[in-house]
Amino acid sequence: MSGSQSWCTPPEVVELVHAVIGVPDLDPFSNAGSKTGAAVQWYGPDAGSLCGFSSSWREAAGEGGAVFFNPPWSRAGDAIRKAAREAKADPTMQMIGLVPSSINSRHWNLIEDAPCRAYPHRRVSFVDPETSEVVKGNPRDIALVYWGPRPYRFADVLHRSRFARVHFGIVGAA
Repeated sequence: MSGSQSWCTPPEVVELVHAVIGVPDLDPFSNAGSKTGAAVQWYGPDAGSLCGFSSSWREAAGEGGAVFFNPPWSRAGDAIRKAAREAKADPTMQMIGLVPSSINSRHWNLIEDAPCRAYPHRRVSFVDPETSEVVKGNPRDIALVYWGPRPYRFADVLHRSRFARVHFGIVGAA
């Protein structure tokens, strides 16, 4: 599993995202096998399309839009920094990021400052975009991070699902 940068978000996480923010307006780090249903999906610079690291999420999702991202994990810090900047630029936008849980990383303070975050009770298995099969063996814990004006909605959905434990950051800090 560690060799690919294109693992798809598992259906259970997609369902939780939809329950919190609806179908996303933008998935800035998508791939051909994505099941997020986002209205706009960027496949990255390697695919010759807009890049989630440099293009404006606000312009693509619209003011107050909804964004879900599951970035290439080798660039998770860049994606988290991008999300924090976008949240600051438009506090009405809702964003959920599925990122590796790396508390010793340089960007971890941005996750702790996000309005809300959740840590699944078990390792999450991703989906192979070519076969649509669940891939076992994810060696890393993950965090689901929420930026936006409705952190209590995120917390309620994640808590009721019994999928993850929820922690609040500094609400309004983003």
